[in-house]
Amino acid sequence: MKPFHYNRFERIVALKKKYKAYLYLDEAHSIGAMGPNGRGVTEYFGVDPADVDIMMGTFTKSFGAAGGYIAASQDIIDHIKGSSHSAAYASFMSPPVVMQIISSMKIIMGEDGTSKDYLSKEPICFFICLSAKLEKSEGYFLFFSHKATISSFVGKQRLIRLAQNCKYFRQKLKKMGFIVYGHDASAVVPILLYMPAKTVWLQPCTIKLKMVAVTYATRRTQHSLKNGFPKGSNGFASHGKEYSGELQEELEETPLSIAVMTYLSYFFLIIFGYMRDFMRKYRLEQSKSVQETGNEGFVPLYSDFKSFYKRNLYNRVRDCVNRPICSVPGGEVALVDRESDDWNQTFRYTGTTTNSVNLGSYNYLGFAENSGPCADAAEQAVREYGIAGCSSRHEYGTLDIHNELEALVARFVGKPAAMVFGMGFATNSANIPTLVGKGDLIISDVLNHTSLILGARLSGAKIKVFKHNDMSSLEKILHESISQGQPITHRAWKKILIIVEGVYSMEGSLANLPGIVALKKKYKAYLYLDEAHSIGAMGPNGRGVTEYFGVDPADVDIMMGTFTKSFGAAGGYIAASQEIIDHIKGSSHSAAYASFMSPPVVMQIISSMKIIMGEDGTSKGKQRLTRLAQNCKYFRQKLKKMGFIVYGHDASAVVPILLYMPAKTVAFSREMLKRGVAVVIAGFPATTLFQARARICLSASHTREMLDKALNAIDEVGDILRVKYSRRKKNCQIVKTEENSSSA
Repeated sequence: MKPFHYNRFERIVALKKKYKAYLYLDEAHSIGAMGPNGRGVTEYFGVDPADVDIMMGTFTKSFGAAGGYIAASQDIIDHIKGSSHSAAYASFMSPPVVMQIISSMKIIMGEDGTSKDYLSKEPICFFICLSAKLEKSEGYFLFFSHKATISSFVGKQRLIRLAQNCKYFRQKLKKMGFIVYGHDASAVVPILLYMPAKTVWLQPCTIKLKMVAVTYATRRTQHSLKNGFPKGSNGFASHGKEYSGELQEELEETPLSIAVMTYLSYFFLIIFGYMRDFMRKYRLEQSKSVQETGNEGFVPLYSDFKSFYKRNLYNRVRDCVNRPICSVPGGEVALVDRESDDWNQTFRYTGTTTNSVNLGSYNYLGFAENSGPCADAAEQAVREYGIAGCSSRHEYGTLDIHNELEALVARFVGKPAAMVFGMGFATNSANIPTLVGKGDLIISDVLNHTSLILGARLSGAKIKVFKHNDMSSLEKILHESISQGQPITHRAWKKILIIVEGVYSMEGSLANLPGIVALKKKYKAYLYLDEAHSIGAMGPNGRGVTEYFGVDPADVDIMMGTFTKSFGAAGGYIAASQEIIDHIKGSSHSAAYASFMSPPVVMQIISSMKIIMGEDGTSKGKQRLTRLAQNCKYFRQKLKKMGFIVYGHDASAVVPILLYMPAKTVAFSREMLKRGVAVVIAGFPATTLFQARARICLSASHTREMLDKALNAIDEVGDILRVKYSRRKKNCQIVKTEENSSSA
């Protein structure tokens, strides 16, 4: 076994400087656990953090929480904020998790204000202290003798105790004759056992062992079974035949004159952007953007056009995005006021807040509350289980309430089994690759969410795209793919997976689920349904688009959803047959490596889901569903009467108002805020170039008075900006699909 070289990290830094490379350091297991002050391996080895370009760490190990961070120069962080899928699409960190991190980090840093004498009961181990000012040969050992009294903060005591435990435990194991890998200062202690039989035999001995999880075959049994149950049944009473919805959506064409003006707007913006870059280059204009420094001779870390777009377009409208709030995201929200003196390059907080009608949060049923049964259940979970499990699903991260939640989700959506995950975005991106791979075909709707697109690309499968909700386009691709097979070889595809959303997050439209199910049966394909925006918000009992259209859940092979919208929580789930769930449990990176869902989040989901199902003994869940449906229909009809182009289905809580031109889109957001209404705007690259929009999200927590206030403001601003483009009588195309006309 090769010895560990204490200067190896310094050598990596030296080589990265020599060859003009960037360095990305993952400190998941070292931040908070190594170094005299817990600042990780940079402090442990005396390396200047400025020599590490990007430092990443997680809060799941040393801080007893969840999530992670990236620390770098200001320009890199600004770039990540503007480009990251997680920042753009993933629900942000849960408030109790945030406070757990802040409080634990302040304790480690000694900023909690507590201090007392700490009497060591064991010899304190050696610390290797390297300073950036010392030569490599001048590293020295600092030894504290037995029963030394140290005046320290509580955080320092924990660091010392961890270092003692690591050294003591490792030395005892080595004396026993075990092969132990790693550094004496590391809290991760691998004991090599080699033979699988002996590894399993030692499992009951309370030693934490890591094993490669077994994987399962994904082929279905060739029996007359469906989702693990006899055909025609999935083990649950069907919700579908009790209710039948229809697909009626308005897809109004963009006026030609508006499309031309929008393209011209972007053309002039880009031209002026290049002119200003030319002036900055020759110092005719001072650049206010953060510049990357200290890397002379390095190639740019990120693409030039992204930097150009952010510098000349995005920065000028930053006041319309990333608006911080300081309240529960209910029907109304308190926005933190901020001002800028340099055209949104930096912001100054004024110390005041503005109460506004909240039309931007995914709080469909109003469960994002700080009081009531859900909040009480979450608080009790913190007292009983803490903030986080601090372990992955394959180790010791599964609590009894996690199993309870998975059983409840399976029962709610009508599937034999389910598996939950801590992050909704990763539920798609990390698990689609476990279902398909090389030699498989994915057929994806052109408007699918970024998480679905990313998961499909990571899988390695061939991807084909069909026109949004166009059954003719889907059938054509299915027919050609089956008849022609794989490119070049023309071998048959191993499997074909159709991926669609229940409610499309930027369009507010519903998937033509009856038609898709008919085609997937006809061509023997699998169906993956993302119900992030429909579960809990659609159907008389909140069971999503399957219930809304009267489709048997057994006809959908994989049902995915998130808990961030209708349940006021975080994370996601996949529900399917027992064999598919077993396969995902054994193959998913999220299950193997990610910290499991936070206990208060789990209890928030369980309590809100039971309210929706009526298992709390009240009709509050039914009342919320009814109020949401009423709000959606009322709000959409009013907007259409005003003359706005509004996409989507009347039953959808996502209401896009088409604004098109970038300048008017930004002005719409600013003018609405002046009138006490907070909205979200979206433009390129989140939408197509000429389809910028305001995306309204409705909630059961909105009262009629709130909606009327918002509608009056929208009407007034629409007249000022002249964005009432609708020519509904002439150009409106109605797409209508009854339950039984699914093969259209």
